[in-house]
Order: sequence, then structure tokens, then C-alpha cells
Amino acid sequence: MSALATARRVRQLASMLSGVTRVHLLRAGLALGLFEALREPKREALLAESLGFDPELTASWLQAAEAHGLVHRTHHPADAYRIDPFVAWLIDSPDAGALRAMVDQSIESYAPLFQQLPEIFRGGERPRFEGDAETRRVAEISRLIEPRALAALHRVPGVKRARMVLDIGCGLGGYLIGLLRRYRDARGVGIELDADVAEQARRLLREGGVSRRAEIEVGDFMSLELPPGAFDLALMNNNLYYFPPDRHRALFARVRSKLDAEATLAIQLPMPTRSWIARAAGIAPGTAAFDLFLRGHENLYGLPEPAALHALLRDAGFASTGETPIIPGGAARYVWARV
Repeated sequence: MSALATARRVRQLASMLSGVTRVHLLRAGLALGLFEALREPKREALLAESLGFDPELTASWLQAAEAHGLVHRTHHPADAYRIDPFVAWLIDSPDAGALRAMVDQSIESYAPLFQQLPEIFRGGERPRFEGDAETRRVAEISRLIEPRALAALHRVPGVKRARMVLDIGCGLGGYLIGLLRRYRDARGVGIELDADVAEQARRLLREGGVSRRAEIEVGDFMSLELPPGAFDLALMNNNLYYFPPDRHRALFARVRSKLDAEATLAIQLPMPTRSWIARAAGIAPGTAAFDLFLRGHENLYGLPEPAALHALLRDAGFASTGETPIIPGGAARYVWARV
């Protein structure tokens, strides 16, 4: 290999490593309030003094953050620092909580799992996905796609006529809120395994003005008492991978038993895809990594093949199935089934 080619490969590796470092610098700046303090440009000594931080560490963090494009030096006042517009957007976005959760998830969950991959590949014990913090992060992150997913959901056959909605694994209740606001004569029941998340969902339903037409039940959908044939729409948003594949047939049969004669089941899933649209949008790598993340855990399961999922739904008694894209390129979609 020529010296030029070697240098190019070294730069490629350095760029990959720089991305990891940049995430840690970003998270530290968010957690410590450094970026917030730099809304008004400050010199390093004043920044350290205002936050009560060690001056040497503060200066070193600023140097690293500037090198990674997270802060910039100003001319007025000279040698002061201000935050990059990207960081300002991250802090001020209406989705700031979900975006922060994504940053935390990459460090708190993805990084430890991927560090264990060499041992897991050789037959080592897979970690369990659990804990209140992890559950809350996932619930928060899932809110990012809600507006697009709700728009796609209205294109799923049967959704517009739904008046009794069953939301399995409802999380913070965003889909129930969105549907009940749009369809004023509809009612809904959300099922959530985590009691704390369920309580947050109840609060958000109240704040959304739909709590009189919705309730949240805490428990496992497979064992909760629910009336048969009572619902004309069932939702499963980003939670099929919590169910072992060998239980999917029983899961879909149970869902089918709770639906009326003209009902719809809509399953939202990210899907690994090689489509050029998903690659151009930068979505394909994240979806593929998510599938690996799932499969690396003892109690999570990989993303299903669409053809196999359609076959299972038909075996469970659904008459027809189809798909509605959420994101162009199919990296996220609804797989739906009609009774």
C-alpha cells in the first residue's frame, strides 16, 4: 500500500475515533452545564469560576470541544468561547429530552454492550436489558418518531374508523394522545409493564386533555384481563422485539381475540434496509446497529424479517396484511394486519 493510501486509511480511522470522543465531550458539556453557561460567550477563566470548576480541566475541555466543533472562539470579546449552533439547537429543541436521551443511550447502553461483543460472540453470557433508567430513556427516545408515525398511522387501513383503541406497551402514551385528539369520539386503553412509565403516561393524558377517554393498565398484556372482541384497533409501537419469536404466534392470536370483526393491528418497527434513500438519510447504519444491540441481550430479540412476520399474522387468523412506510426508504414502517 502506498504512503498516500496508508495516510488516507489512518485519517479514516482517526475520524471514526473522533466521533466516539465527540459524543463523550458533548455529553459532558450537557451534563455539567458548560454549554448552557456559554450561551453568552465567556473566557475560560470566567467559565470555570462561574461554575466552580477546576480551571485547568475547564481549559482542557474547551480546547477539546473546540477541536471537535462543539464550541468556537469569538473575536469580541477576544479569546472567549461560544457554543456551536448545532449544540444550541440540541438544547433548545422541543425534542431536547429525547435528543439528550439518545446521547445518554449511546454511552450508557450501546457502548457497554458493544464492548462485550467479543466475549458474547465466543459464547459469553449476554447482559439483560433492564433498569428504570434504561426504560425511561427508551420511552423518551421513542417520542422522536411519534409525529411521523402518527401521520403514517392515519394511512393504515381501518385506523380512521377505529373507536376503541388498544395500545400494547403504550410507553408514555403519545400515540393514544395523538389518536384521541384527532378522533374525538374514540376511546383507548393503554397497557404498560412499567408502573412509573404508566404513571407518567396518565399525567400526559391529563395534560393532553384526553384522560376522560383513556385509561392506562399496568401489567403484562399476555395475562391481563381484557374483554374479547372489544377493540377495533390494536397498536404495537416499537416493542415486538421484547417478545421471544417463539411467542409471536401466541401473541398475535391473543391480540386477534381482543379485536372485533373489522379491526386492524398495526405494528411499528424499525427495519434494516439497504435502500439508497435510507443510506442517504443516514438512517440505515443506525437501524442495523440497533438490530445487533437487540440480539446482544439475553431478553431482547432481533428485528423480524417482513415476510416471516406477514406469514405469522396470517396464521394467527388475520385475513390480509400490508405495510405503510413511516420514513422514506422503509427504515421504519407499520406492518399491519386486518381481521
